[in-house]
Amino acid sequence: MKHSISIILIAFLTGCVGNFKNQIPLPFTAAKWELRSGNYDKKPIEIQINRALEKYIGSLNYQAAASVSIKKPLANGLPDENESASLKKIETMLTEKLDKTGLAVFALEITSDKTCDMIFYTDKKKAVENVFSNVGKMVADNQIAFTVKRDNAWMNYKWFSSFVNTGIFGGL
Repeated sequence: MKHSISIILIAFLTGCVGNFKNQIPLPFTAAKWELRSGNYDKKPIEIQINRALEKYIGSLNYQAAASVSIKKPLANGLPDENESASLKKIETMLTEKLDKTGLAVFALEITSDKTCDMIFYTDKKKAVENVFSNVGKMVADNQIAFTVKRDNAWMNYKWFSSFVNTGIFGGL
């Protein structure tokens, strides 16, 4: 009985703490961005994924996401050239304050159906929440939903990675 409880405890702790084998060096300077576009649910989608993070899945326990509403989307739901530039400025601001300072790693960006989601992973939940609060004030003219939630398994990263790998979006 003690043996089975130990196995359950180890499995639980591994799930709570994440990946012990490959601890990610922060700030993370390696990048291998892959850009794919296609259709999902009959709507265009663009995905940028940092493939250099694949061996670090689970090494950081929180997903930090900035979901930016596209103000004036094109008929297909994607941003026009001007709004793409505005989204790029927000991305740059977030990566400079999170990724380059070692608070988080920029893992994924998904643009589809009137939103652009920028996904980071971190172990510094409170510090990232503070950055999100400050950035939100600096870009108050944009509607942005910021979230930081536990995600030991990097579910969004793996989900989008699997679809990019299989080309299931169509046109990828």
